[in-house]
Amino acid sequence: MVICCVYGCSQKPVKGGPNFFRIPTVRENEGEQVFLLTRRRRALWLSRINRKDLREENVTSSTRICPKHFVSGKPAYYMSHLDPDWAPSLHLGYGSNANPELAQKRLERTNRRRALSNITNAEALPLPEPEPEPEPSTKDAMTQTDLCSDDFIKFEENEKIAMASTFTEESLRYDNYKVKYYTGVHSFELLKVVFDMVSQYSKRSDRRTVLSQFQELCIVLLRLRLNLQEEDLAYRFNIDQSTVSRIIDAWLPVMAHALECLIIWPDRETLKKTMPECFQDAFGTSVTVIIDCFEIHSESASALLPKAQLYSYYKHFSSCKVLIGITPQGTVCYVSLAWGGRSSDHWITVSSGFLNKLLPGDVVLADRGFDIADDVGLLHARVLIPCFRDKKRNQLAADELEITREIAQVRVHVERVIGLVRRKYRILDSKLHHSWLAKAKGEKVARIDHAIRVCCALANLSPPIVPITKTSVEIFA
Repeated sequence: MVICCVYGCSQKPVKGGPNFFRIPTVRENEGEQVFLLTRRRRALWLSRINRKDLREENVTSSTRICPKHFVSGKPAYYMSHLDPDWAPSLHLGYGSNANPELAQKRLERTNRRRALSNITNAEALPLPEPEPEPEPSTKDAMTQTDLCSDDFIKFEENEKIAMASTFTEESLRYDNYKVKYYTGVHSFELLKVVFDMVSQYSKRSDRRTVLSQFQELCIVLLRLRLNLQEEDLAYRFNIDQSTVSRIIDAWLPVMAHALECLIIWPDRETLKKTMPECFQDAFGTSVTVIIDCFEIHSESASALLPKAQLYSYYKHFSSCKVLIGITPQGTVCYVSLAWGGRSSDHWITVSSGFLNKLLPGDVVLADRGFDIADDVGLLHARVLIPCFRDKKRNQLAADELEITREIAQVRVHVERVIGLVRRKYRILDSKLHHSWLAKAKGEKVARIDHAIRVCCALANLSPPIVPITKTSVEIFA
């Protein structure tokens, strides 16, 4: 005979009456999150029923509970863990369980939260804090819950991350601060422009994923902006880690190709019209580009040859080296491919194709390591580097000291731009996994080359970093 298993309840099923409900089972073959959630639900049901003679091994198919122990008359969906009917809460005996009024208030608060969560308004009222669940009254019930408390904590943390990071267009539309923090782009309107530029070249990386193209773009930007690991992104978007890796591999080349138009080598007339005053006072309107190299820390290779090519004698660790050029206005106008940290500045400048950009009469500002005066001179251009002492001279001449000071005052802007790019996209300021240095199947360049180009292109969308007028120079100084 089937009878309600709650202590003090003698309800029996009646023909044509409401159904009785079994103790929920644990779903073991539907993923880790479903397994932990259903395991938690089953333990909570047993702790709420709170019978000493009802243990895990004693539960059978005839162990039922009647509808009067639920607010709505039936259990909620097993994934709706915030619903008060996720477990029985009414008339549970012993006089220490949840009362109907408390459960009804909890249901009203839950419905209110769901209604407010659909309103994408910056002025929405803060949601009230949920009241804690009543604790079981006996030690036996606590023992059942403690059996999987570690799993519960792990699941709750992963679930909170996934729920808080939906990253849909609706959730970002009215929150420019969130857009800037997670993507590096200053506003949602600008992010939408970037998405429109990229999406026309993209294809769905994985047809099995439920994410939209906008969410896939957000995954790549989160990886570049905050250097979030693929495991973290998988938890945030509730997908597999392999899916995250495929999304990044599919979108990075597309983004690099679509955003390449933001890295522009300007013509000479444009440079003269927009030359900042700090350059005009020292060099007139002849400066074309300021160049420098920066290194990105990487894992050491296991093979001897790549290990030697990546080791930087200047940084004393394995790295890849990139040549970057900026205009006097502070925008990135040239980015080379990544080279091994052992490569010299002169070698990278000559071998990367940078010299093909120069025209007769151009002036290049560089650091002392760029011994490229002869190579640039063959193109009827000039390179200006700070003067330095040698073994024959212990002191610089007055005119050399003045030239060095003038070069240093304006050449520092390239270091500021490099710092901006690395701070804005932290993947360039962290230790790279060796997979980023290898070429993907069907690609001509490594993943890090695409990432550097995307980061520099998006950095050009930021406000200018070089002061335009002399007044702003004085304020900046």
